Amino acid sequence: MSQARPSILLALLALCAESDAQSTPLIRTEVASRPAVGASANAGSAQPRITSDGRFVAFSSSASNLVSNDTNGVNDIFVLDRSSGLVTLETRRSNGSQTLGNGSECELSSDGRYVALSSADSFGFPEAVPNLVDVFRRDRITGTVLRVSNTPAGTTPNQASNVVHMSEDGQRVTYTSQATDIVPNDSPQTTDVFLADLAGGTTTCLSLGLGGTPVGASSAGISDDGRWLAVATSSPAFHPDDTNSIVDTFLLDRQTGERRWLSRAPSGQGANANSSNATISANGSMALFTSTASNLVAGDTQGTNDVFLYDVAAGTLRRLRVGPNASVAPTGLAYSLSPDGRYFSNPIQRSLINPSDTSGNSGIFVIDLSDNSLRDATAAIPAAIPQSTLVNSRPRVGAGGTIVTYACGAPGIIPGDKAFSLYDTFGMPF
Repeated sequence: MSQARPSILLALLALCAESDAQSTPLIRTEVASRPAVGASANAGSAQPRITSDGRFVAFSSSASNLVSNDTNGVNDIFVLDRSSGLVTLETRRSNGSQTLGNGSECELSSDGRYVALSSADSFGFPEAVPNLVDVFRRDRITGTVLRVSNTPAGTTPNQASNVVHMSEDGQRVTYTSQATDIVPNDSPQTTDVFLADLAGGTTTCLSLGLGGTPVGASSAGISDDGRWLAVATSSPAFHPDDTNSIVDTFLLDRQTGERRWLSRAPSGQGANANSSNATISANGSMALFTSTASNLVAGDTQGTNDVFLYDVAAGTLRRLRVGPNASVAPTGLAYSLSPDGRYFSNPIQRSLINPSDTSGNSGIFVIDLSDNSLRDATAAIPAAIPQSTLVNSRPRVGAGGTIVTYACGAPGIIPGDKAFSLYDTFGMPF
């Protein structure tokens, strides 16, 4: 039996008036990676990204039939314009030729003009280390490509780099790298977070300790205006009170220099276990991380890897619980925050939300963090969706919680389509 290719799905959840809250959802299904002739893609796809208005979807795929004459035989980055249905190949050099190295992570500007991506191809730039993954930004209107990950001399760094975030206007790109030659005094064998200001031509290391030298970070997220940085690091040099020698999560206000220790017990004691997956909403209102620590909130006795939310304005931390009697802990494997910090998306086994559900299937749920209400964005999908097909789903929830993209390896999402799909769900009010 052939293995199902991963699919990418897009759920649009329309916000209805209160009087329409019990209306029946209307489902419309589209296929994002389907060639113009209507056939299925001939290989899987992953890493979906979507603009806040839902018009453009970027994704990676090894399929060769999404556009004509795709002959490079590598994993590429594509962008779908949902208004026209046009899919374009974005892993092209400035001269229009196709790249020869695999493309992986990608990000989009809000207007869809710029795509930032990680690639093992040189894009025609001189390389100090062949086949090393670097970060690039492509202007989809002019076709011009910039290399984002550069040393002060303008050469490629001595270690791989990967894109993390691009600002809405496409002018600032955040990425991680183990390279030691992007900024001075960087120690080897640590991964740091860098911010490239493409308009100003500068690159700044964000994961700096109190002494101003890079200290490394295991994960990070940045607000769209570049002010707030959520970072997970094991370095005790990031905060003056940190002495527990484990991975903690911090919030840095780059405007004032204030450093907040998020993974900290109410008593002020450090967490008793590592934290990870640090991120923050685009507007900087809500930070998020995961941890198995049992002392961050009172009464945490379940021993699970929990999702913790930090309200930046209020300065408060809470553990996320949903479902019957607020007993369900969303997983920390694949999740995202909406740009406004109000909505959270995550794959959850349906029986945990509805004990009468004996299907064994899971769904992508969107949680309204203002009241912990939730909706299953996959509720109307007739095909079986085992949890194993959503472990690497990489969901992204868009503005207002109305848009969710995710990857899924379950076959039959769309009748007759076995490869890569995109669906819209309307009329599902929160």
